[in-house]
Amino acid sequence: MTTTLTVINGRLRQSETGGQLVLSPKSGGNEPCCCKCTPCTMARYTTNNANPIFDLTPYKCAGKEYAGQPWRLIEVGYVATYASGIIDSYGYLLGLQNQFRSSYFYNGYMELQIGCKSAAESTTGSQWPVARTAPTCAIGSCL
Repeated sequence: MTTTLTVINGRLRQSETGGQLVLSPKSGGNEPCCCKCTPCTMARYTTNNANPIFDLTPYKCAGKEYAGQPWRLIEVGYVATYASGIIDSYGYLLGLQNQFRSSYFYNGYMELQIGCKSAAESTTGSQWPVARTAPTCAIGSCL
């Protein structure tokens, strides 16, 4: 089955015809369905009794190319979000604490992720990277 996704009048439309996924950039003069953003993972860390602290200070800046996009600190095993925010116009992760401290004895598979949010998604949320398999973000510079 082929699935084609197209934005028509600000809504994502899907049509199925065969065996692959096709993203249609335009349909009949309508707006593109894809943005330039690709969800990615800035950092991965496993917390436990021996390594309870995830130092987040090296990740305060994602780069101005990510401005306006959402970020989150998530434990991917239990899908628990511990912090989240927006990347400001200078490229900084607003609200990101300096460290995450775990008090649990088991392994916590933490990821600091950058999602994608376009104008068309403003009412439906953000697209997030697939845990443990997402590409690593290409970190830029902040002003």
